[in-house]
Formats: sequence, structure tokens, C-alpha cells
Amino acid sequence: MKKIAKIIYYWLPPFIWMYIIFHFSSYRRVSVSTEYAVNFYFFKSLHVAEYALLYFLFFRAFYSLRKKVKSLNLLMIIPFVFCVLYAGTDEFHQTFILTRQGRPRDVLIDIVGMSIMYIYIRLFLPWLKKVL
Repeated sequence: MKKIAKIIYYWLPPFIWMYIIFHFSSYRRVSVSTEYAVNFYFFKSLHVAEYALLYFLFFRAFYSLRKKVKSLNLLMIIPFVFCVLYAGTDEFHQTFILTRQGRPRDVLIDIVGMSIMYIYIRLFLPWLKKVL
């Protein structure tokens, strides 16, 4: 694969996903139910899923650099830190949207999603290498 194509293939998806997260964070609060608990668990599970995917996409991008960076720990921690910082900026962004609130609790929920994906990758990396 040519260098520019490789950069696009690995690095464009996480930035597209970041844009999608930012875009949906710009919407006013919506409800899927009149029940508070249903709304809470539905939207918090979305937080977990969207940041698990963001972590995977950034891990995949950084993993493409594995010939330059030999430490697997570093290849796993750098995208994690990147995603935590983005989660914080996303919550800060929501403080400027009517009907939305940026909450540290949501960053912690995002970290849960990243952590689940981190553990999944750690456990299944030998099999994931085929698709990365």
C-alpha cells in the first residue's frame, strides 16, 4: 500500500468518528422515552460504545506504526490518553449547547468504553492482527 493511501486508510477513520461525535454533541438533548432510567441507560450505553469504537480506531491507527514504535504498551496507552482528552473536550463543548450539560461523569463513562475495548484488544490481539 502506498504511503499516502496507508495514512488515509488508518488515520482518516478515527478523525471522521471524532467529527461524528462532535456533530451529535452539538444537538439539543433528545429523549427516546418518557422514563428517565430508559433515557439514562440508553444514552450512557451510547457513550460507552462510541468511545470504545474511537479507542479501537485510534489503536488501529497507532498500531500501523508498530515498526517504528516497538512497545505494545505505548501503542495501547497513547490512543487511550488521546481519547480521554477528546472525551473531556467533547464534554466541555456540550456546555455551550442549550439543553446540554458537560459532566465529568460522562467522561468517566467514556473511559469505561475505552477500558472495555482496551481489555478486549489485550485479550484478542493475536487474532485481531489479521484484521488490523
